[in-house]
Amino acid sequence: MNRTPLLAFRGPRQAAGFTIIELMVGMLVGLLATVVMFQVFAVSEGQKRTTTGAGDAQQNGVGSVFVIERDARMAGFGINYLPMIGCPVSGYNSTATAATKTFGFAMAPYVIVNGAAGASDTLTIAYGDTRSFSSPIKLAADMASAGAVIKVYSRYGIAPGDLFILASTSQPTCTLYQVQDRPGSDGIAHGPGSFTDDSGNPRTTTYNAGAGGNSIVLPSSGTPVTYLKWDLSKRRGGRVINMGQAPTVVTYAIEGNQLVANNVLSPGEKVVVSDGVIQFQVQYGFDFEGDGAIVSTAPTVTTLTGAADQWADTLPANPTTAMYAGIIGIRFAVVSRSATPERADAVSGLCPTQVPPRWLAADRDIDVSADPNWKCYRYRVFEVTVPGRNLAWAPDEAL
Repeated sequence: MNRTPLLAFRGPRQAAGFTIIELMVGMLVGLLATVVMFQVFAVSEGQKRTTTGAGDAQQNGVGSVFVIERDARMAGFGINYLPMIGCPVSGYNSTATAATKTFGFAMAPYVIVNGAAGASDTLTIAYGDTRSFSSPIKLAADMASAGAVIKVYSRYGIAPGDLFILASTSQPTCTLYQVQDRPGSDGIAHGPGSFTDDSGNPRTTTYNAGAGGNSIVLPSSGTPVTYLKWDLSKRRGGRVINMGQAPTVVTYAIEGNQLVANNVLSPGEKVVVSDGVIQFQVQYGFDFEGDGAIVSTAPTVTTLTGAADQWADTLPANPTTAMYAGIIGIRFAVVSRSATPERADAVSGLCPTQVPPRWLAADRDIDVSADPNWKCYRYRVFEVTVPGRNLAWAPDEAL
């Protein structure tokens, strides 16, 4: 009979697990692995933040350019009376709050307000919605009062609900009204009240304040009048410029790192176009020779002089008709940035951006230093040149 030696049996003490040294070695290996994983995660997260931020900046910039360019290409449509181009227009909106019922804008395709000390510019774009493109209609009689029916030689293209601008070479200001009715064969009524649209639906005028409301009253032989009739011999007087049912007068500006569009015709109505847009720079393109082009060597000036082909940040205080007529387009730059700042480099201590973004067409840096932490963001610059073709179709009228 075989017997198993007693030493072959191992009790609980001989079957014990890892020693303390083995446990410490395992913990050290685990800690090292954790450190490596967190380092890989940090690098991956940084790359993700960079990629996502750049993608957001790209998307916001492209969207901003698309919206502005679409309106800029329409600028000047329906504004077809060059002798009064740039005329300050007074308007009234009955649906606005009491403090904002009155408003104003310039009767011009583009109006740029240059930002002070490198701040963002604002751009106002105006164009009509006319269904028939016609010459400005001549007044057949003086307006006896602010609420008087306007008498014209022809009402071609005028429909109830249309907005129109009254302009005259005999005075420096213009007025916006809305057609309420077309009495007789030559009248345009523009008082508050209702009208019937093309679909047969009743509607109410919005842009008529009534007698003495948003009209400019001038004395003429002691009799208050607004706009004088067209003088056939002197070729001057009142004109009606039809802007259609839904004209656009919109101001683009930067507010709180957002590109916003303000509806000038409805004060207080604002739309956010894009987030993450921090700079907007615009310039007029002026064609001195009248050949429809701006030479490639045209200088960039702060204030338009009209002495040569130029790119200008702003117009002089009293721009001439020739200056407005010579503006054949604009160019602009939109700067968008990543949503979140990035960490400085662990070795150099520097953030990823060390030089400001640059507007290549204007050959200038764009100031983004309003945020003291600007170097820790990534930026995208979008540049566009937009031709303004609509004024070229305006009738040649001093007429």
